[in-house]
Amino acid sequence: MDEKDWLLIESLWKERNITQAAKRLYMSQPAVTRRIQHMEREFGCRILIRRGRGVDLTPQGERLVDYARKSLKDLRDLKDSLDGDDYGVRGTLRIGCANIFAKYRLPDLLKSFCGKYPDVEVKVRTGHSQRVYDMLLSDEAQLVIARGDFKWPELSYPMDDDGLYYVVSSEPLDMDRLPEMPRIHNRTDGPLETDIRNWWQSLYSVPPTVSMEVDTVDICLQMVRKGLGYAILSALCLEEATELHGERLVFPDGNPLRRDTRLYCRKNAVGLKALAAFVEFVKGEVTFKRHLAR
Repeated sequence: MDEKDWLLIESLWKERNITQAAKRLYMSQPAVTRRIQHMEREFGCRILIRRGRGVDLTPQGERLVDYARKSLKDLRDLKDSLDGDDYGVRGTLRIGCANIFAKYRLPDLLKSFCGKYPDVEVKVRTGHSQRVYDMLLSDEAQLVIARGDFKWPELSYPMDDDGLYYVVSSEPLDMDRLPEMPRIHNRTDGPLETDIRNWWQSLYSVPPTVSMEVDTVDICLQMVRKGLGYAILSALCLEEATELHGERLVFPDGNPLRRDTRLYCRKNAVGLKALAAFVEFVKGEVTFKRHLAR
């Protein structure tokens, strides 16, 4: 087995579908099938069991997944440790980032960072904060930028971000009438859904009237702009939608609903030049902006 086989096994484990694994790796489906057959001959056992439109891994296949993921991690770690040894700050930086921060903050941050460190290759994956945090736990990312209260025992740093949430509407809001109004529900991660539900239940005795469910902030904002209902969104969204009206989510005790954004990474990862440079760059940017805000 080589790196391509490891990537194939990992992709099959994630996708549970040969066609999707092939697309993920930019391979043809027949080529994937041939590689699977080759590995099954090499190891003398079945790796996959076909079911309907997908596949399941056999116990032997699951063991290969463990081996492949460990081998890929070891290879990435080796490349990361060698990059930059003699050539200054260079290498690959793998970042996981919460969707909302990736949309409104990360592009400018990366533009400045890459301008300062042009030899660093940056790879970014986005998702809801819980999914992004899981990327750090599984070593899919060297560092992650996520919103929420994660009890990470290693290194974390605050980001420059407004963590407040607002009820957003195209018209002025009467918060007492909110249960009667149509809500556009932007699906997000479990912890935030719980926080929003707790806020609602602390103020209202009936559930919200959900008229639409959408998957992205962009779609949600367009629906709100057209007057189709209100939504509960991050304060960051209001930066590009200044024409909308917003009411901050505040609990009866006066505390606002907020999720602060932090950068998380492992202690041993800061020995990598590219990652260390990014962390120091972020800390410098946050300090500078807070100084300007005074």
